[in-house]
Amino acid sequence: MPLAGGQILRPLGGSSQQPLPHPPAIRRAVRTSMLPSGPDWTSRIGIAAAAGFDGLDVEAVDSPVEADEIARAAAQHKLAIESVVCTATARYPLSSADPAIQAKGVAALKTALTAAAMWRAESVVITPAVVDDTTPPIAAWTRSQAVLRDQILPLAGGFKVYVAIEVPADKFILSPAECNRYIDELRSPWIRASLRVCNGSGAATGTPPEWIREVARRLTGLRLNDRHLDPAAGTSEGRNLGDGDVDWQAIRKAMPDAPFLTWVTADLDGGDRAYISDVRVRVDKFLAGFRPGIGPGD
Repeated sequence: MPLAGGQILRPLGGSSQQPLPHPPAIRRAVRTSMLPSGPDWTSRIGIAAAAGFDGLDVEAVDSPVEADEIARAAAQHKLAIESVVCTATARYPLSSADPAIQAKGVAALKTALTAAAMWRAESVVITPAVVDDTTPPIAAWTRSQAVLRDQILPLAGGFKVYVAIEVPADKFILSPAECNRYIDELRSPWIRASLRVCNGSGAATGTPPEWIREVARRLTGLRLNDRHLDPAAGTSEGRNLGDGDVDWQAIRKAMPDAPFLTWVTADLDGGDRAYISDVRVRVDKFLAGFRPGIGPGD
């Protein structure tokens, strides 16, 4: 298939193969923070539905009234709420040496789990720990595990909602082996991993396909983002899917090795209605085995 400039489109495996079939178990979500502002949740979520997404990735809210509004808007547009993001775990780390800060993170995470249960979400995505001047990596590891083991995972099990640690994390859990060890030491079926495909820090080891294959059964979702790195200038710039340096076709090939991977979530900068529709098209191209910015119709 010729493209602009004479480029030839070749699906995974070479030009002799057809595009990969859409994996029937994989559904497509968009993070609600990407949606343009609107007068209410019904209009905002309607943009995701019109674009063709299957579900939503929602930031946790404190207000029961707002939580109910989100639930009703998602139901009206027939979209699942697949995950809840507890951003407070980055501001109030579970690994903090300050008991008051740690308690705020625990309270926020319990609220997020309660909302996730009400929304019938599969998982709550968290920042597992924060490494800083007062919290070296070993302390971040032991403190966060203690909180999860004693205060969070029993509640998650009661709600039947997974706690998904977002990996790689800044200065923490920087390899698939570390991720597996962190999860396995907790000895709970309710702890999983959510892989952020592109990490801006560049400190993580292993490519995204290697993470998918090695984390494997512990992986519950992919968070799709892209970046362009310029080593000479020392810059890292966020890009739309397919416009950066991520090898999307290699990621797609690795996905069957993660049997519990059920969702891919667009996790990018926000934009208008046309942008949200374009992102959904790029997600579909990725799932079909094409680079997201290149595919049928280009």
